Amino acid sequence: MSLSAKRIWGNKIQLVSVPLLDNYCCDWKGIINAITSRTRVVIVTNPNNPTGTALKYHELVSLADNLDSNILLVVDEAYIEFATTSGVKSMSDLTKDRPNILITRSFSKFHGLAGLRLGYGIGSSRVVEKLRNYVTGFAGINRPAAIAALTSLNDKKHQAKTRDVTQKMKNRLTMELLKYGLQPVPSETNFIWVNLNQDCKKLINYLRNQRIYIASGYRWSQPEHMRISIGKPEEIDMFVSALAAFN
Repeated sequence: MSLSAKRIWGNKIQLVSVPLLDNYCCDWKGIINAITSRTRVVIVTNPNNPTGTALKYHELVSLADNLDSNILLVVDEAYIEFATTSGVKSMSDLTKDRPNILITRSFSKFHGLAGLRLGYGIGSSRVVEKLRNYVTGFAGINRPAAIAALTSLNDKKHQAKTRDVTQKMKNRLTMELLKYGLQPVPSETNFIWVNLNQDCKKLINYLRNQRIYIASGYRWSQPEHMRISIGKPEEIDMFVSALAAFN
């Protein structure tokens, strides 16, 4: 999100990145310390991509409490529906009485509608009015996408199944990774961030030759890591078999 803004606005925007903590979690206290009189927007991805870690609700509230009213807090909750840890939940309720919070959500992850490229934001009327000139509104949404999104939101049975299967496959994959001495990071998403303790290229290339495509940590300047998406049970079987053969 911040990189996209930089590409569009160039030198008009100065990006300030706050490194993650050693446990791969967002350093919300570090963000507060990095704020200056020039800060206008603070962006937090929660749960985080690619690490899968998440701040708890009270931590995000503490961050919000430390922001001046002229600073917009944007919380990207693209993966929030996968979160299972107590205390990790959406901040959407805070937009009712805090005009400087914007929540962004997506139908591409939990709802499985990536091809429709549909998402939405939740914010105060003040924030929505500010954004109105930069979005296409309903003109950018086609009928099939809208129907699919509404159907998905109302299908609680399918949502429960998605959450259950994802958690089961994530638990299984975590156990398999541990068998080979790898270090999976506890995840609140539908992917696992893994520390290989060595350059990931050899394993990534091997898996690619087996027609298994895993996100290389090089994408995030973390060459000793990789991000594994949670797929169908048969896809996890394929990955586990390939990992066993590699080792």
